[in-house]
Amino acid sequence: MKENTKGKIAIIASAIIWGFGFLWVRFLYNADYSVPTIIFGNFILSSLIFFLILKYKKIKVIPQKYNFKWLISLGIVDAITALTIIWAFILTKIAIAEFLHYTMPLWAFVIAVFWLKEKITKWKFLALVVSIIGIFLVFDLSFFRNGFDLVNLGNILALISAVSFGLIVILGRKLKNVSAYVSSFWNRVIGATILFFFFIFDITLKGWQDLPIFLGYALFTSIIPLTLLFYGLRKVEASTGSILLLLEVPTASILAWMVFSESLNPATIIGGILILTSAIILIRKQSKNS
Repeated sequence: MKENTKGKIAIIASAIIWGFGFLWVRFLYNADYSVPTIIFGNFILSSLIFFLILKYKKIKVIPQKYNFKWLISLGIVDAITALTIIWAFILTKIAIAEFLHYTMPLWAFVIAVFWLKEKITKWKFLALVVSIIGIFLVFDLSFFRNGFDLVNLGNILALISAVSFGLIVILGRKLKNVSAYVSSFWNRVIGATILFFFFIFDITLKGWQDLPIFLGYALFTSIIPLTLLFYGLRKVEASTGSILLLLEVPTASILAWMVFSESLNPATIIGGILILTSAIILIRKQSKNS
């Protein structure tokens, strides 16, 4: 099997595994674990496993001073992203949360325009317009018809998670010669620290019986898919990998329909397709400019 093919298979597998992530979220939430607890347990165990991986690979854990400020920023934004997308999974339909979360390339582009002074090309402007139309269709204008409710809050939180995810992509460009395992380790450590200090009274771990549950959650929502992604990105172009990761959206949507009978109206489906199309355009054009 060609190395390129192995890389694509690894990234597709990581996207599919991430597509199952919302099942863990809803299982844990229905078992009376708070959202901060769900994320805190994941971050703590993920950071421990990433630390063991770094030791096994003999990679330096402590980054250069220049990179540390960006790693702290990434950890803060990573915690915000996790909080918003998990609440979105709980409050709104899975497919809608996924569609809105994957407007990330749009927000990464917008941030790059204002922060990094990136040029607006006609293709990127087209992707911007297509994505905005898609967002309106996915929201289905229910906010204006029905007023503000928990479902709309979930939609808005999914959109916020996309913006913070886009900021993660931009901040990641500031890191110089940092292993993906090192950045993942520090993201999790810093995120866990933030969650502990801000949500200490809402972290509801019940005892040692939590360990296998959260270990499984950390493995299947962080360690395994991230390891597959890192492996795949060493063998395929970053743009190809980013596009293959979009398979998480249909995977999660189909599973949500099968497990929770969550159906979508035609406008939402069309909006979701437009969002994914705009993401592909932005990823491709960004790759050509880099």
